[in-house]
Amino acid sequence: MTSDLDFNFSDKYIRFKKYVLHSLHLDTNESAKSISEYLSSMDRILITSTVIDLIKSENRFAIVSSLSEYSTGETIYMTQRTPLKVESLGDIFPSAIWLEREMYDLFGVIFHSAGGNTDLRRILTDYNFRGHPMRKDFGGPGYYTEQYDVSNKQIVREKPQTQCS
Repeated sequence: MTSDLDFNFSDKYIRFKKYVLHSLHLDTNESAKSISEYLSSMDRILITSTVIDLIKSENRFAIVSSLSEYSTGETIYMTQRTPLKVESLGDIFPSAIWLEREMYDLFGVIFHSAGGNTDLRRILTDYNFRGHPMRKDFGGPGYYTEQYDVSNKQIVREKPQTQCS
């Protein structure tokens, strides 16, 4: 397995951990798509995928995907840095469609597909919800923040200041 990855993707930085965990750190969308196609042909399945918000970085989001093989138990963690837009893996791994909808809903990462059939509807928040609540620049819980004003002895509701769309 490791020699196959070394041979086919020798230009990428690959760090191997002990036992059966491998990490791939990618820079471009094209490499993620080609590596995913290659791993899919080797009977790998997409277990999970999530986003890490690195707010002060040039490529703000890191998408971390976990791919595994049933027969050997090998797991590959693929990390891809992206500013906001990334190519969808839904045509390679059908389970990625729901995960991508969740990442769009909570973080605002936009997934596009060559076939054009990426479904980016809200999945966890209401359709009228504004913003993406898991971003680090999201301005508070929901539409209003509530605080108790000791001097007036009442609860004050204020609209939070958000930086996201």
